[in-house]
Amino acid sequence: MNFQKTNIKKFNIYQKNVLSSLDKLSSNYKYFLVDNSNDSDLSFIGKVSDDSNYINLIGYSKNELKEYLFTEVETYYWWNLNKEEFSKKPRVKKDSLLSFTTGYGVIITDSDLLVLDIDTIDQYNELLELSPNIVKNCKFKRINTDNPYKMHLYFKKTVGFETSGTIRSIKLNKENLWICGLNKKKIPLEVDTAHLFRNERHEYELMGHMDDITECPSEIIDRIIECQNINQNKLNV
Repeated sequence: MNFQKTNIKKFNIYQKNVLSSLDKLSSNYKYFLVDNSNDSDLSFIGKVSDDSNYINLIGYSKNELKEYLFTEVETYYWWNLNKEEFSKKPRVKKDSLLSFTTGYGVIITDSDLLVLDIDTIDQYNELLELSPNIVKNCKFKRINTDNPYKMHLYFKKTVGFETSGTIRSIKLNKENLWICGLNKKKIPLEVDTAHLFRNERHEYELMGHMDDITECPSEIIDRIIECQNINQNKLNV
């Protein structure tokens, strides 16, 4: 682990918070590990595809996270988040050096989860216009403690609901809202994911317990279906 850019005391507090957060996880899901020691890159522990465009994530159980978090692994794969580079065809790269895992998240694909990703105050306000009690009633969420309008809201898919795999976000009023779990493949991952922790430079906190996650509000499901239908009609033209 390179501590040159890291405040040791802050990192120790962060590590304690991450490890204690595991008590809020469910044993019903698979998780992934990341190395975010460098904010310009986003790293995932996994295997690279033959065409070097995708990372096949290694799925860890809740108990395995306890074993592998904050440990060194032999290899990891990453892609550059620089916007200029990302506008080109991304290529997955393999680093053969030891990598120190600093965070984890949930593998959403093939689960019953939908995760609403709120990044701005405008998205937050427009979401409340569509579903006024959605934040208050959400039983498990990841919040940014330094920004009250930036959060992930976790819900379960309603019985019988199927995603088309053709969209990644829904239209609110003026804003679009990203939803993890709509199963549209995106480079460099072949699965949908949601980060819970990255590194000590991101002020995250988990609220609630994953075992208490409830069904997604009907107005959100209806909006997803509406957006899927609109997109399908465009594809059929």
